Formats: sequence, C-alpha cells, structure tokens
Amino acid sequence: MGSAPATDVVAKSTTKLNLADPDSLTVDPKGNLVLVAQADKSIVSVTNPGTPGQGVTTTPIGTQVDDTIWTTATSGRTFVIDGTTKAVYTLSWSGVTASPPA
Repeated sequence: MGSAPATDVVAKSTTKLNLADPDSLTVDPKGNLVLVAQADKSIVSVTNPGTPGQGVTTTPIGTQVDDTIWTTATSGRTFVIDGTTKAVYTLSWSGVTASPPA
C-alpha cells in the first residue's frame, strides 16, 4: 500500500509504512486523521493533513484493533470487546470538561 515515511513513536525513528491491512479511518477532535492498521497492529496518525506542515506517525500497539472512537461528552460509557477472550470491558467517565479542538 505504498511506502510513505512515518515516525515510529515507540522506536523514535523514521520508518516506511507498508500497511498490509489499513482498516478504518477517523478524524480526531483536533482534525487529525487516525488510521487503524488492523493486521499491522498499529495506529497511524496524520497531523495537519493536506498542509505543508503535515506529519505522519505510527504507533505499534501489539494487538489488532478494529476501530477508533472520539467523544466530546462530559460523561458516558463505552464498551470494548475482546474477540479472542470474549470479554467485555466498560469504560466509564464523568465530570470531564469537554473542550473544543485547538
């Protein structure tokens, strides 16, 4: 799927992206693109997309994930499913001050 350069945030070095399984693309609250590379077990972020200051990072996460979500709610609950173990985890938060993207 190409060989675009990216900064590996764990190794702190430049690497070439050669994604085997780009899965889902979302936009975070700051307008950055976030790509889940499922079989590659990494998350790719594009900051300032389409501008001269565009940057690309990859974060190896050690396991396959399927999607990303972003919330601006001050309280709520999100369910995370582990398909391998069939476990369901609940992430709950309250009293968080939501702020607009910078």
